[in-house]
Amino acid sequence: EEEEEEGSEAGDVPGSGGCSAVALTRLDVFTRVYKAVDALDEMRVKLESSLRRNDQKSESFLGVAGETWVIKIIQKTVVEEGCNFKKEPEKGKAILASLKLEGKHLFFIDGVINSKFTHPKTLEVKETFSSISEDDGTPLTRPHLWAHTLACKVEDGKGQVFHDGWKPLGCMWLGEDGAPDPARSLMHSIRQVYQISVKK
Repeated sequence: EEEEEEGSEAGDVPGSGGCSAVALTRLDVFTRVYKAVDALDEMRVKLESSLRRNDQKSESFLGVAGETWVIKIIQKTVVEEGCNFKKEPEKGKAILASLKLEGKHLFFIDGVINSKFTHPKTLEVKETFSSISEDDGTPLTRPHLWAHTLACKVEDGKGQVFHDGWKPLGCMWLGEDGAPDPARSLMHSIRQVYQISVKK
């Protein structure tokens, strides 16, 4: 059984490698990933002094410019683009509930990605990334290196998530409690879920 490294929690900065910008683009907040990156970096500069305490390094607290951003920066950027960004206390259960509703529902999922997942229809086990180093550990032992965000769209009872292309929501293997099955899901765990909607 794997043990989690001490002090290796995923932290407050969701995702890595620009996945938050990709998710916001797939959720139609932005038309291009580079526009999302530019807007997030601009907001980071605007909020840097108000979000960071004097004893904190910008990179570790606010994220890395062009790659990662603290959730407050993501929220403010989305709102500035004319959308609502609402934290869903029920997390995955909110996504499941939206399957019973009409219309389109958009979710920004912040969590820890798995190294592999099981496709819900073919039951084929697929790798989430083409190359994984031993130094990366696992989602359980080094979750901070596996932090990831996904776009999720639910429309008229059908859901899908975006990771290297759109995949059926079934790839999340969400239980009745809304938590992913860490043995089969695309995500090892979900930290937070935010619903994005256009302001009326």
